[in-house]
Amino acid sequence: MAEDLTGIQETQLNSVSVYPNPAEDNFYLTNLSTYRVEYRIMDVGGRVVKKGAVSQASNYISVSSLSPGVYVLLVAENHHKTIRFIKEE
Repeated sequence: MAEDLTGIQETQLNSVSVYPNPAEDNFYLTNLSTYRVEYRIMDVGGRVVKKGAVSQASNYISVSSLSPGVYVLLVAENHHKTIRFIKEE
């Protein structure tokens, strides 16, 4: 595994995933490092509808306020990863 100048391994973010997908109220991120991870949720039009941060200790995101549909989760921890998810009623 390669490391950048901060010592965080690049491949850590590549293994991040979400469950359940589709989600109704919350979804959880797996394989987070212990560092704070910033996220943005965007609708299919590219508008940011929610943003915040998660960590290994608090690894869920509430999507209960979102309308049903398809969204993109952008997770940033020195590198970016995008994950498509579905919000159900």
